[in-house]
Amino acid sequence: MQAPLVKTIIATSLDAIVCADEQGSITLWNPAAERMFGYAEAEAIGQPLTIILREEDRAAHEKGISQFLKTGEGALIGKVTETMGLRKDGSAFPKEMSLSTEKVEGKWIFTAIMRDITERWQAEEALRQSQQSLLQAQYIAQMGNFTWDIQSGHVAWSLGMHRLLKYDENEQIDYNRVNRDIHHPDDLEWVTEWLQNGIASGEKTLVPQEYRLICKDGEVIWVRTNGMLEYENGQAVGLIGTCQNITERKHTEQQLQSLLEIGRKINASLDQATIRKILVAAACSLMNAESGASGTVEDGHMIFREYRQNDQWAPIDYTFEPGFG
Repeated sequence: MQAPLVKTIIATSLDAIVCADEQGSITLWNPAAERMFGYAEAEAIGQPLTIILREEDRAAHEKGISQFLKTGEGALIGKVTETMGLRKDGSAFPKEMSLSTEKVEGKWIFTAIMRDITERWQAEEALRQSQQSLLQAQYIAQMGNFTWDIQSGHVAWSLGMHRLLKYDENEQIDYNRVNRDIHHPDDLEWVTEWLQNGIASGEKTLVPQEYRLICKDGEVIWVRTNGMLEYENGQAVGLIGTCQNITERKHTEQQLQSLLEIGRKINASLDQATIRKILVAAACSLMNAESGASGTVEDGHMIFREYRQNDQWAPIDYTFEPGFG
């Protein structure tokens, strides 16, 4: 490559290009390096390369150079690494660096091509925080999310999903294993039909459904599942979904249903007189609890005594015959 072209490439490169000799002194410093580190070319040339390294990184750098000059091998040579850089104003920043070497007239030249990756680090940190917030929200809501590659059968779970079903986060899950070990056998057939109908419908979202799953320790839980389908060329290729643990709600609904059934059986088996006595006793109990007054049932009559008159407590009797109201 002709020298003028090389100079043009170095001068116009968006990445910082810095060269140093065997003594670690800077011999080349392009405009991008000026912008990145804050040193003008005239300031940087001849200075030790350590001026752009944090103090805690300098000893390892010097050891690496010394090792390379002895053996011709270096841990960072020919690799792309992420390290910290140091600006003229003393501020540190993350940078991506590729390091190469070349022997010129019997002397080694080290060339580093560097890129400021501060924005990328900030984006990655924001993503990590977002993922942590999502994980915390899923933990509180007892939720997990999953993706299913419909063609390959591959299933990927979030950490929240692993926790929900008590599987180790490193365990591999696929569609066959979900059907074999996790879907409740009494629900498997209709859940499969629900998924197939959703895929065949061409709709982007699945109608939410509630069904049972089996945790790794054998515990059976109820979940509510929502899903969104992904399509390519009109064919469903993937499903993104969430599962929320609704076991407590289901148990409450079952208990209420049992109480209603008991009530229906009682209503069908008792005569009206007995039902009136039960209602009278319940009303007395409720009044006692809420008003602090007293109520009793005597011979099928409800006698309720109130003890306040003109803000003064005084006995007043009310007698209600069975069938009142």
